[in-house]
Amino acid sequence: MEARHTDPFGTDPFGSWETQMYWIVRLTALTDPTSPTGAIEVDEVTLAQSFAALDGEGRVICAAFNKTMGPLDVEPQLREDYPFLDTIISVWEPVYGALGAQDATALTAISERYQEFREAHAQGKVSHHILIARSDDLPESERLRARGCGRGALPDARL
Repeated sequence: MEARHTDPFGTDPFGSWETQMYWIVRLTALTDPTSPTGAIEVDEVTLAQSFAALDGEGRVICAAFNKTMGPLDVEPQLREDYPFLDTIISVWEPVYGALGAQDATALTAISERYQEFREAHAQGKVSHHILIARSDDLPESERLRARGCGRGALPDARL
Protein backbone atom coordinates (compact mmCIF):
# COMPACT_ATOMS: atom_id res chain seq x y z
CA MET A 1 0.00 0.00 0.00
CA GLU A 2 1.34 3.41 -0.97
CA ALA A 3 1.65 6.04 1.81
CA ARG A 4 -0.41 9.14 1.07
CA HIS A 5 -0.52 12.64 2.55
CA THR A 6 -3.74 14.66 2.81
CA ASP A 7 -4.01 18.39 3.44
CA PRO A 8 -6.08 21.29 2.06
CA PHE A 9 -4.13 21.03 -1.21
CA GLY A 10 -5.20 17.44 -1.88
CA THR A 11 -4.09 13.85 -1.34
CA ASP A 12 -0.79 12.74 -2.82
CA PRO A 13 1.77 9.93 -2.53
CA PHE A 14 5.06 10.96 -0.97
CA GLY A 15 6.86 10.43 -4.28
CA SER A 16 10.50 10.17 -5.15
CA TRP A 17 13.35 11.99 -3.45
CA GLU A 18 13.54 14.19 -6.51
CA THR A 19 10.52 16.02 -5.09
CA GLN A 20 12.10 16.95 -1.73
CA MET A 21 11.75 20.70 -2.25
CA TYR A 22 8.08 20.23 -3.15
CA TRP A 23 7.51 18.39 0.14
CA ILE A 24 9.54 20.87 2.20
CA VAL A 25 7.38 23.69 0.86
CA ARG A 26 4.13 21.79 1.25
CA LEU A 27 4.84 20.41 4.75
CA THR A 28 6.60 23.41 6.33
CA ALA A 29 5.47 26.54 4.47
CA LEU A 30 2.10 26.02 2.75
CA THR A 31 0.68 24.04 5.66
CA ASP A 32 1.17 24.42 9.40
CA PRO A 33 3.57 21.67 10.55
CA THR A 34 2.19 21.97 14.10
CA SER A 35 -1.41 21.16 13.14
CA PRO A 36 -2.55 17.59 13.94
CA THR A 37 -2.43 14.81 11.36
CA GLY A 38 -6.19 14.56 10.94
CA ALA A 39 -6.66 18.32 10.58
CA ILE A 40 -3.69 19.76 8.69
CA GLU A 41 -4.27 23.46 8.14
CA VAL A 42 -3.00 25.98 5.61
CA ASP A 43 -0.37 28.23 7.22
CA GLU A 44 -2.24 31.48 6.58
CA VAL A 45 0.33 33.65 8.40
CA THR A 46 3.20 32.38 6.25
CA LEU A 47 1.15 32.69 3.07
CA ALA A 48 0.16 36.28 3.95
CA GLN A 49 3.86 37.18 4.19
CA SER A 50 4.91 35.25 1.10
CA PHE A 51 5.05 36.04 -2.57
CA ALA A 52 4.75 34.40 -5.96
CA ALA A 53 5.25 35.87 -9.42
CA LEU A 54 3.34 34.33 -12.30
CA ASP A 55 4.05 34.37 -15.99
CA GLY A 56 1.37 35.26 -18.55
CA GLU A 57 0.04 31.68 -18.45
CA GLY A 58 -0.36 31.61 -14.66
CA ARG A 59 2.71 29.46 -13.93
CA VAL A 60 4.81 30.35 -10.87
CA ILE A 61 8.22 31.62 -12.02
CA CYS A 62 9.50 33.05 -8.72
CA ALA A 63 8.46 32.62 -5.10
CA ALA A 64 9.60 33.55 -1.62
CA PHE A 65 8.20 32.04 1.54
CA ASN A 66 8.54 34.19 4.64
CA LYS A 67 7.85 32.98 8.16
CA THR A 68 7.49 34.83 11.46
CA MET A 69 10.51 34.19 13.67
CA GLY A 70 9.42 32.75 17.00
CA PRO A 71 11.23 33.11 20.31
CA LEU A 72 14.69 31.54 20.32
CA ASP A 73 13.98 29.49 23.44
CA VAL A 74 10.75 27.90 22.15
CA GLU A 75 10.82 24.88 19.86
CA PRO A 76 7.56 24.46 17.91
CA GLN A 77 5.72 21.20 18.60
CA LEU A 78 5.66 19.61 15.15
CA ARG A 79 3.12 17.01 14.13
CA GLU A 80 4.23 13.79 15.86
CA ASP A 81 4.65 10.34 14.35
CA TYR A 82 3.91 11.57 10.85
CA PRO A 83 6.23 9.79 8.40
CA PHE A 84 6.17 12.52 5.73
CA LEU A 85 7.20 15.33 8.07
CA ASP A 86 9.51 13.07 10.12
CA THR A 87 11.39 12.08 6.97
CA ILE A 88 11.83 15.60 5.62
CA ILE A 89 12.91 16.98 9.01
CA SER A 90 15.37 14.15 9.69
CA VAL A 91 17.01 14.32 6.26
CA TRP A 92 17.27 18.10 6.32
CA GLU A 93 18.14 18.42 10.05
CA PRO A 94 21.79 19.36 9.42
CA VAL A 95 20.66 22.24 7.20
CA TYR A 96 17.92 23.32 9.62
CA GLY A 97 20.40 23.11 12.50
CA ALA A 98 22.94 25.31 10.74
CA LEU A 99 20.33 27.86 9.68
CA GLY A 100 18.83 27.87 13.17
CA ALA A 101 22.25 28.61 14.69
CA GLN A 102 22.71 31.50 12.23
CA ASP A 103 19.26 32.86 13.12
CA ALA A 104 20.05 32.68 16.83
CA THR A 105 23.36 34.49 16.40
CA ALA A 106 21.85 37.19 14.20
CA LEU A 107 18.75 37.72 16.34
CA THR A 108 20.82 37.98 19.51
CA ALA A 109 23.28 40.46 18.00
CA ILE A 110 20.63 42.68 16.43
CA SER A 111 18.39 42.52 19.52
CA GLU A 112 21.26 43.57 21.77
CA ARG A 113 22.07 46.54 19.59
CA TYR A 114 18.60 47.75 18.57
CA GLN A 115 15.84 47.97 21.16
CA GLU A 116 13.17 48.54 18.48
CA PHE A 117 14.12 45.30 16.77
CA ARG A 118 14.14 43.41 20.09
CA GLU A 119 10.63 44.71 20.84
CA ALA A 120 9.36 43.88 17.35
CA HIS A 121 10.74 40.33 17.61
CA ALA A 122 9.14 39.87 21.05
CA GLN A 123 5.81 40.96 19.53
CA GLY A 124 6.07 38.48 16.64
CA LYS A 125 6.64 41.19 14.04
CA VAL A 126 9.92 39.87 12.60
CA SER A 127 9.98 37.37 9.76
CA HIS A 128 12.61 35.93 7.46
CA HIS A 129 12.90 34.15 4.14
CA ILE A 130 12.61 30.42 4.62
CA LEU A 131 12.87 29.63 0.93
CA ILE A 132 13.42 31.57 -2.27
CA ALA A 133 13.07 29.87 -5.63
CA ARG A 134 12.92 30.89 -9.24
CA SER A 135 12.30 29.17 -12.52
CA ASP A 136 14.59 29.45 -15.52
CA ASP A 137 11.51 30.96 -17.18
CA LEU A 138 11.95 34.15 -15.13
CA PRO A 139 13.30 36.72 -17.58
CA GLU A 140 17.00 37.48 -17.14
CA SER A 141 16.18 41.18 -16.70
CA GLU A 142 14.06 40.39 -13.61
CA ARG A 143 16.37 37.93 -11.84
CA LEU A 144 18.31 40.43 -9.74
CA ARG A 145 15.11 42.09 -8.50
CA ALA A 146 13.61 38.67 -7.84
CA ARG A 147 16.31 37.90 -5.26
CA GLY A 148 14.52 40.31 -2.93
CA CYS A 149 11.24 38.56 -3.68
CA GLY A 150 9.26 40.91 -1.49
CA ARG A 151 5.89 42.39 -2.24
CA GLY A 152 6.24 44.65 -5.22
CA ALA A 153 9.68 43.27 -6.14
CA LEU A 154 8.31 42.30 -9.53
CA PRO A 155 5.59 44.10 -11.48
CA ASP A 156 3.45 40.96 -11.84
CA ALA A 157 3.65 39.93 -8.17
CA ARG A 158 0.50 38.26 -6.89
CA LEU A 159 -0.27 36.55 -3.63
